[in-house]
Amino acid sequence: MIEIIGHRGIPFLEPENTMLGFQRAIELGAEQLELDIRLTEDKIPVVIHDATIRRTTNGHGRVSKLTLKQLLIFDAGKGETIPTLEEVLKEFGGKVFLHIHMKLRTPPAKIVRLITKMNLERSVCISSFSHKTLKFIKRLNPHITTAALVRKKRRRIISYLHSLGVDALHVPYKICSKSFVSTLHRSGLKIRVWHIADEKTKIQKLISWKVDGILLDRADLLAKLVKNYKI
Repeated sequence: MIEIIGHRGIPFLEPENTMLGFQRAIELGAEQLELDIRLTEDKIPVVIHDATIRRTTNGHGRVSKLTLKQLLIFDAGKGETIPTLEEVLKEFGGKVFLHIHMKLRTPPAKIVRLITKMNLERSVCISSFSHKTLKFIKRLNPHITTAALVRKKRRRIISYLHSLGVDALHVPYKICSKSFVSTLHRSGLKIRVWHIADEKTKIQKLISWKVDGILLDRADLLAKLVKNYKI
């Protein structure tokens, strides 16, 4: 069955990457959650997509230049604050599968240690455009699932993914195809798709291609389409 993944929670309805948004996404049909991680100035992993807080809060400044205490002053929407990764893991870890998009350039040893300490290695998937980061994670803890993020296809993609030791590939809709999905599956790799713009026809096509998961802002819409899809 296809994985219904709430992309940053359910941002069309609730503030993105917040505890409120994650809980609401689950209530409306998300079986898994996707969230983004950055480090504060005092090296605390927090859940936010952008490098700055301007778009998603009533404050301004770079996440990497603000301490956690400073970040918690700002409203992330509807009275929510930017959560820490630890808060999200404590609340949702083990209840729903979590896709953690690592938006860091430095090796995230601290994050791997936190996941390991909480015994959540098999309850998360860490994804990144930094493929060196993914290799580093596997060296630290081979039980943690990893996924390579790409924006375009590359030559010898299967051998490349195997060299990284990843378990899955996350791609935008524009480079996905039925044959590509089949090729990855034959190689023992999962494929999940993002950047779909909540279009029903595209979602239905991905379901028919048997992709493993779809990351969508509208988890409620995806849940309905999956439920009503006729094989």
